[in-house]
Amino acid sequence: MIHKLKILTLLILISCSICAQKFIYDVDFLTFFDNRESHISSYPSKTLFGTRLSPEIGVEFNDSVYGNHQLIAGVSYIQPFGSTWRDIRLNPTIYYRYRQNGFNVSLGFIPWRNIKTHLPDYLFSDSLTYFSPNIQGVHFGYSSRHGFAEFIADWRGMQSLETREAFRLLLTGEYHYQWFFTGGNAQLNHLANRLNPPVRDGVCDDITAQPFIGFNFSQLTPLDTLALRTSYIFSYQRDRKSNQLFINHGFLAEFSIKWRFLAAENTLYIGDPLMPLYPQYGSLLNQGESIYQHRIYNKTNFSVYILQFPFVDVRFSWNLHYAQNQPLTHQQLLTAHFNLSALTN
Repeated sequence: MIHKLKILTLLILISCSICAQKFIYDVDFLTFFDNRESHISSYPSKTLFGTRLSPEIGVEFNDSVYGNHQLIAGVSYIQPFGSTWRDIRLNPTIYYRYRQNGFNVSLGFIPWRNIKTHLPDYLFSDSLTYFSPNIQGVHFGYSSRHGFAEFIADWRGMQSLETREAFRLLLTGEYHYQWFFTGGNAQLNHLANRLNPPVRDGVCDDITAQPFIGFNFSQLTPLDTLALRTSYIFSYQRDRKSNQLFINHGFLAEFSIKWRFLAAENTLYIGDPLMPLYPQYGSLLNQGESIYQHRIYNKTNFSVYILQFPFVDVRFSWNLHYAQNQPLTHQQLLTAHFNLSALTN
């Protein structure tokens, strides 16, 4: 009799958990045309033109004690225009996410779009935005009405006979009070050896810290956005093989203004080159835009929003890049982004 009661209790618990589960789904779509007409050797001319479709399905379970649990699987289908089936890239999306009272934890292959912050160009290039849609590792986050904090562990290279071990840890956060805000970005980036190479590869360390303060006057004006952010950047890079050590400092100023469907942004960097090891290792080590090898860099962006809804963003941007003692570079950028969850929520 006791044994039958145990079985009955177990069946009831399983039934309750099944009833409490909910099927969830999402679709993220991006088409991009990125044309760079450059005469700067550190920022070569190229055209990135393609589309990315990222469907996801999963299950969700809520309870009053343990919070919200989600198990999600999907894939990012990336197809450059003008290419063949052999050029298709498929990136898996598989992750578990837990959320409760402003905290969230995700583990697995996690979409970068899940993070709250917008990483600066020297940490995250446009090419990665298009072709590397997922964090490979862990994402921790906390958010409240006063700001947010996030930690990301992105393991982008598994050690093998052909592949070098590579990972980076990112810490970012922001606190805002009325029109004032402060925060920072920090990175520990590491590039190690392959497995049993005939000649040892160099082991590289890349540490960056960026505290910032800013002012957001959007609510005090009829404009949609009017904001200014200034940062100090400290960078430490070392190549253990050649015993090269670089300690760099710089200042970054970012200004943005937007009214209805028109927007403009300006980014100015003045200081030491932030990527002294880029000529040797390229994007294997540095994940940001390569133009930050210069001491002075300015980017001016003019944008027109063709469509702007919570679930659809279609915009055209004209970017002007200037690097110290280099010709002015033009970039035309057209993107169309659709996200289903923004529509359903």
